[in-house]
Amino acid sequence: MKRIVVVGASAAGLTAAEALRHRGWGGDLTQIGEEPHPPYDRPPLSKQILTGAWKPERATLRSLQDLARLEADLRFGQRATALDVEGGQVRLGNEESIGFDGLIIATGVAPRHLPDSDLDGVHVLRTLDDALGLRTALLTGPRVGSAPDSSAPKSPRQPGP
Repeated sequence: MKRIVVVGASAAGLTAAEALRHRGWGGDLTQIGEEPHPPYDRPPLSKQILTGAWKPERATLRSLQDLARLEADLRFGQRATALDVEGGQVRLGNEESIGFDGLIIATGVAPRHLPDSDLDGVHVLRTLDDALGLRTALLTGPRVGSAPDSSAPKSPRQPGP
């Protein structure tokens, strides 16, 4: 039986895997995603997740039962590191290779990072873990602004015009 590999486990990769099954693909299906989380919706990261209005699970695009119905080999938390098109192989970060007869690459884009010297106080918000980390930093880090210091000298009132 033939195997299709989908590299990418966000909305695009999930949609591709679902479309294959809905169109009758009965062969082996493997989905590879670098993040350890099931596919989730990204717009709520900078809104509902960051503010704590939603728990992270609420952004998940499909339930575990829906994902199980895909009957796919789900490789979440595995980064695809190399592609051998002629040999029909995708290599993972753990050095495992997965063979394919068909391949869909739905990886999206990676944010461009500034040089390390310019990163002080800069946060990238691309993934669920980025949003949760930033939320924690905002809740536990130093606060902008402060209460007036009662020990500071009082400034004299300036006379009015």
